Amino acid sequence: MKIHNIIGEEELCKYDHIVAWGLGPLFETNYLNCQRTIFTIDAVIDGRSEHLGEVISGISVVPPDYLNELEGRTLVVCYTIYETEVWTQMCSMVLPELDFILYAMIRVGQNLNTLPHCAKNGEDVALLNMLNRLDIDSVRFLEIGVCHPIIRNNTYLLYEKFSKSKGYKGVVVEPNPLMHDLIEEYRPADVLIKKGVTGSHLDDPLEFYMFPNLLGHSTFVKELADNEGLPYEVMKIPTTTINEIIEDHFEGDLLPIILALDAEGMDYDILSGLDFRRFQIPVIITEIIEEYKDNIFRLFSDNGYILELTTEENTIWRLGI
Repeated sequence: MKIHNIIGEEELCKYDHIVAWGLGPLFETNYLNCQRTIFTIDAVIDGRSEHLGEVISGISVVPPDYLNELEGRTLVVCYTIYETEVWTQMCSMVLPELDFILYAMIRVGQNLNTLPHCAKNGEDVALLNMLNRLDIDSVRFLEIGVCHPIIRNNTYLLYEKFSKSKGYKGVVVEPNPLMHDLIEEYRPADVLIKKGVTGSHLDDPLEFYMFPNLLGHSTFVKELADNEGLPYEVMKIPTTTINEIIEDHFEGDLLPIILALDAEGMDYDILSGLDFRRFQIPVIITEIIEEYKDNIFRLFSDNGYILELTTEENTIWRLGI
């Protein structure tokens, strides 16, 4: 069974076994460097069988069939963005006493009374602090480029904290059809737009280069896709513009408080099409690609924005008017 929250150590204690799934940076950063002090896993599963038999920090790397050997109640903790792939494999195994949860949804020990911080470099916490400083009484945001709705997502913290509050509105845009079910599952209060976003209106669908094994790098920019050196699938995806989204989903003066952009090479194109005079959004977070960095900085400066924070991948801007 897939579960969405574990709160308190007593909930973890009811499991006979806890097993991790996923060997990448999410496992290292979140389990080995953090959660290991709170709970112990029996093994870590390599669903793609690339590191079987290895031992990582004293933890054995095992195949999915390892789950069949376990007796009693088992919890699988997912440390990979490929949640759908993992869940499909688990469902095919027909294990009645097995539960499944994302690592970020476990809150025990020091995390018991806190909300999950999911952004890669603390961008979600920075956004929350800015809202508190600006004394915002209701949260409205537009996120373009969601990918996974929780893992390394810049707005999930806002969703978790405010989605049941008066005046909340979240509009999220994601072109990749592989992510739509997860977004609708984890964020039912948000409006999901299943399109791409461009700087100007296009009548015809746009080619989208989707990496099945590198979901976060899927893009509308062919040059970026080719530079990855990995196989991709080409899809035709309908598009809209940022101005059309705001017109259709935010009424009157109730504009987004936050605009979050992670559009894999399309950020400057999208921002250059934004009507800054008409839609004065207080806070904007955008991914920065070196090729367009100077143009993006100039665009924000020309429209009255002040650079608030720079992280490894993003910049956060505040309207200075």
